[in-house]
Amino acid sequence: MPKKIALGKGLKALIEDDSLLKKERFALIDIDRIKENPLQPRRIFNEDKLKELALSIKEKGVLQPVVVVKSKEDFILVVGERRLRASKIAGLKKIPAIIREFNEKDLLINAVLENIQREDLNPLEISDALFEMNKKMNMKQEEIGKLLGIDRATVSNLIRLQNLGDFAKKALSEGKISLGHAKVLLQLNDKEKEEVLVREIIKKDLSVRALENELKKGKKRKEKRKEEDLYFKALEDELKSYTGLSVKIKKKSRGGEIVFKFKTDKELVSFVNKLKE
Repeated sequence: MPKKIALGKGLKALIEDDSLLKKERFALIDIDRIKENPLQPRRIFNEDKLKELALSIKEKGVLQPVVVVKSKEDFILVVGERRLRASKIAGLKKIPAIIREFNEKDLLINAVLENIQREDLNPLEISDALFEMNKKMNMKQEEIGKLLGIDRATVSNLIRLQNLGDFAKKALSEGKISLGHAKVLLQLNDKEKEEVLVREIIKKDLSVRALENELKKGKKRKEKRKEEDLYFKALEDELKSYTGLSVKIKKKSRGGEIVFKFKTDKELVSFVNKLKE
């Protein structure tokens, strides 16, 4: 899991138009009128913690208003996803809310910052959010890093998690592999091999260092096979030059076989004669 990102920035630093801060009002809103933010980066919510929060809300009420933006007849949630969900569990019909004006970019940024500041998003959820900011909002990685208080390399590494295969992404989001594991797996560029290694990590509880060692061993085996392939290819070319026939050397765990292919009886006779020489 990545560290919580210390932002130390107020809402003014996030909103392009300062006047938007003045365009807000407080209201008690019907819970059913508040829709989920489609740009919400968090995908997984801890049900036990939600139930604990719901009990607290039943006893003390919602101590901090959620933040919403007006959308036609309803509202879109900007900040306070856990409070909204817990309030529903608690059976509340209305919830205190601050109604603000945001454009789509501010809607995404505030949803990202809310989650990163207040809770531990899993690395894939952070990656999804940063990817949206980078691609959909056309924000440069340097700009994202400056906003979140992290360096561009960290932003880049998190966005690169999008290149993982579905199996690895699921394992990462469920906490079965770590961000460190994921960074190592990204070196593969082979989804099938990646899935095999993810299963190994889970089954054997491999550390990141152990995974790196596995990749090094695999790389050495691959290099050795490449050297052998080049050696046998040279032998095939030499035999082809000598016999005039197509040649294939098939190496097995023990020994192997050499296959010569001929097209005519004349080629076969010529080949046999060469063997007699």
